[in-house]
Amino acid sequence: MDRLPDYVFIKVLRCLPARSLAASRCVSKEWCTIIDTNRLLLPHVLPHSVHGIFSNYLDHDMTHFFSRPSYSAGCGIDGCFKFLPIDAIGFNKVLDHCNGLILYHGEISEQYKLFVCNPATHRWVQLPPFTEYDSLCISAEYLVFDPAESLHYEVFLIPDLPEIPTKKKCHKGPLVGKDATAEWPPFVHTLWVFSSRTGRWEDTAFLHEGHATNMAGTSLEVLLDSPDMMSWGPRFIRAEYWNGALYVHFQGSFVMRLSILGAKYRVIKTPRFDGPGGYTSDVLGRSETGIYYAKRQNFQLRVWALDESHELTKWVVKYDVNLCPLTKLIEGLFSWHHAKINKMWILDESDDDDDEEEDQDSAEWNSDDDNINIIGDLSKNKEEEMSMWTFGSVDLLGFHPYKEVIYLMDLDEVVAYHLRSSKVQYLGCNRLNEYNRGMEKSFFYTPCFVDLIPEGAHQKSS
Repeated sequence: MDRLPDYVFIKVLRCLPARSLAASRCVSKEWCTIIDTNRLLLPHVLPHSVHGIFSNYLDHDMTHFFSRPSYSAGCGIDGCFKFLPIDAIGFNKVLDHCNGLILYHGEISEQYKLFVCNPATHRWVQLPPFTEYDSLCISAEYLVFDPAESLHYEVFLIPDLPEIPTKKKCHKGPLVGKDATAEWPPFVHTLWVFSSRTGRWEDTAFLHEGHATNMAGTSLEVLLDSPDMMSWGPRFIRAEYWNGALYVHFQGSFVMRLSILGAKYRVIKTPRFDGPGGYTSDVLGRSETGIYYAKRQNFQLRVWALDESHELTKWVVKYDVNLCPLTKLIEGLFSWHHAKINKMWILDESDDDDDEEEDQDSAEWNSDDDNINIIGDLSKNKEEEMSMWTFGSVDLLGFHPYKEVIYLMDLDEVVAYHLRSSKVQYLGCNRLNEYNRGMEKSFFYTPCFVDLIPEGAHQKSS
């Protein structure tokens, strides 16, 4: 080593397999420092590949894992959470995922419990009860974890927004919180946060920051695009953790950015997409370079990236995609999907023996092989048009956290659309047997093979 420049030595170490690299840390303190300082083990314990999708369905009590079964099993990943001490029948769902850890809602003897667990290591911890849960009208729970920064994690409880009465007053009931016409966001926003460092829930005050472009000092009615739409379903769609901040997406209207270390927050209006009327859907996600937002208006898809390089944040358009050719491709798949497209993903409820045999023969495949199961190239059909009455509608599932890829679903068929190349990669059919209510939420699982979670424990408040 004394004869090699540092950059050459580091390059040599990067070529070692995970076990050899880990053993090299024991050679000397200097070697250990070089390996840890340059985070050479991180790609092995936190691979940047999507191993599956955890899917929650409307009016369905269980989360299902959509993946390559043999590929996940080869890594020891338990997507069914059989290692958790929960009732076999009950309301058991994934609430959030962050860099390999799962926030899980499980039922034990008809009592609801919160768990933080790791499907790759099979370790879990039951969080202490939060006694003020009901009185504070908690609407969503989100997990923050980044092993590149620390092996500790935090859980955030997000209170519901005030209810906005609709003009027709279709949904009558007590208002939650303050009057919706009051100025919002407040100067101080208090959230309850659980930290694995302290082992307890604590109220944390976040101070508002931002300018007029961030919608400070406006009424909640202005922030919410459609009060009528807000009367239905959850207020929060999803949250993403990126670069020390938690981005919480409020349905169809804005994103709340929580700076965790600075205990500050700001509200960022989501971009508008004034395309032709009709069916719309949107999704917030983390992708290759940061926070992305996608919105579909009929068969037109637009993708923005959040630019935070200046004091004023802004959304920058990155991609415009015509989805008409994609819809026709998927309709074609729908007609012959049972003919067993090679190497496809399946749901964990599948008991098809033939599929299991086929999976064993192709266990080396994963979703990050960009040249597998390419069923089309939309760059060759950009000008194609389609009637609004076409069978099927494309749903936006989310983004690949490390690539310029968005996952789409139509007629329960899931594809990965590569935004740079316009290639369409087929994954499989994400349909539950004898169920057709639709999907509520999806989480893109990237495993982590290191954590500080004990081998099954009940976390006690300290």
